[in-house]
Amino acid sequence: MIARLERIGVRADRAPDGTFYVWGNLASLPPPLNDGMGFFRAALAKKVITVPGEFFDVNPGKRRNARGSRFRSYTRFSFGPTPEVLEVGCRASRVGARGQ
Repeated sequence: MIARLERIGVRADRAPDGTFYVWGNLASLPPPLNDGMGFFRAALAKKVITVPGEFFDVNPGKRRNARGSRFRSYTRFSFGPTPEVLEVGCRASRVGARGQ
């Protein structure tokens, strides 16, 4: 799955280490796909669900009011589903990311 994500321009800053999720860096994708929420919306249109990185940004006490989330250009992908389901999701994501 990581190789497939890299082919569409999503980079894993670090390979998963015993989990079934990969933290994908979307920064090299064209707008609006380079933003976790933009990628989420485009993927959802293809019936693929991802989780925007900013959902994991803990900001106790709202100390960073003026700045956006440092995880805005990330999303979380799960590779827990069956290989067949992952293949469908990777194909749909490729179409959304590269406009093919």
